[in-house]
Amino acid sequence: MKEFGKVVREKRKSRGLTLQKVSGISGLTLQYISDIERGRCVGRIASIVKICRALDLSMDDIFLSDDYVNTEHVTGE
Repeated sequence: MKEFGKVVREKRKSRGLTLQKVSGISGLTLQYISDIERGRCVGRIASIVKICRALDLSMDDIFLSDDYVNTEHVTGE
């Protein structure tokens, strides 16, 4: 099972898209998308939606994928 960023990277590459192309379509910086793919940041919901649209995917395609595993743990304060 894979983390969010790894699933995004695989979906992007399977569609033959570069980081530059996804950046241009989504309006997000190339560095930000790269950081998400590398697991350096998780991304805000609005950014995740933009990435999904750029990849022509629904959020279900990523988060309900058999490959996806949630590694984020939310704790109450």
